[in-house]
Parts: sequence; C-alpha cells; structure tokens
Amino acid sequence: MTRGRLYGLSTLLLLATAPWPFSAGHVEAGSAMPMPPWALYSLGMTLLYAVSMAYFLKRYWSLSADGETEAMPTSDGRD
Repeated sequence: MTRGRLYGLSTLLLLATAPWPFSAGHVEAGSAMPMPPWALYSLGMTLLYAVSMAYFLKRYWSLSADGETEAMPTSDGRD
C-alpha cells in the first residue's frame, strides 16, 4: 500500500466519524440506548477509526516513517 493510499484511507475514515447521515433533514426518532442515534453512530465509527489506525500503524509504520532515521549525536557531541 502506498503512503498516499494510507493518508487517503485515514482521511475517509476520519470523515466517516462525523454523523453525516443524521443531518438536520434526516433525524430518526428512538434509540436502543438513552442516547440519540447520531451519538451511537459517532461512537461506533470512532471505535472503528481507532482500531483501523492501530492496525495501519502496526502494519505500515515503516512506510509511514519512510525508512529514514533521526541523526544520532556521536559521543564527542558532533551530529
């Protein structure tokens, strides 16, 4: 997977956490819990986003870091 795809997928998942289906013109009554449906949707999508990001970071960390390492100072203080 390319870096651009990772960033694109991350952005799409992040946008999906906002309760767009529950805009002002589309409000549903009732809920399974004492919370509005849009809040349950948002919490569920936020959990999905967190799990997805944990997976992507674990699997593709080296791609995201681009394989570059930070310059470590030498024992005499020179970089």
